[in-house]
Amino acid sequence: MDNGNKLRILRNQAGYSQQDVADKLEISKSKYCRMENNETTIDVIELKKILEIYNISAEYFLQLKFPLIRVISFPEKLLDELEMTINENINITDNWNLNRERFNLLRKSLNPVLEIRDKAFDFPELKLEAIESGKTIKTVQLDMRGEELINKCLKLQEKYCRVLFG
Repeated sequence: MDNGNKLRILRNQAGYSQQDVADKLEISKSKYCRMENNETTIDVIELKKILEIYNISAEYFLQLKFPLIRVISFPEKLLDELEMTINENINITDNWNLNRERFNLLRKSLNPVLEIRDKAFDFPELKLEAIESGKTIKTVQLDMRGEELINKCLKLQEKYCRVLFG
């Protein structure tokens, strides 16, 4: 993996903007952008600062490679709330308004779980055009309880949709 992608990965994992990192490195944002785009090399002083910013060793930086491994980890409280919402709204009624309200409760409870999942599948930190075709770039390890609850909630929402919208 090239140094630009390594920098991009580290920056995104830390939640920094390019300007944040440039400021910490005491360089211009344009120079930092060139580093991420592999248009300039990283000198020893900059590398030392990068290691300090991210609290990593040189070995860790040099050994970053594909595939990136992401583990989806949902907060237990979030999954517990989703499971409770599913269980409380499992029965469809003859009341259209109550069914609509229950459908919306399911959607509201599911959305934060899907946001976490979507983020794990995204590639904002990578410059994909620089990566050879056919290469495995990322591996995502799923949280099986979360996946089961997502599936259960989506199936229940589908039932509500059929009742509500035909």
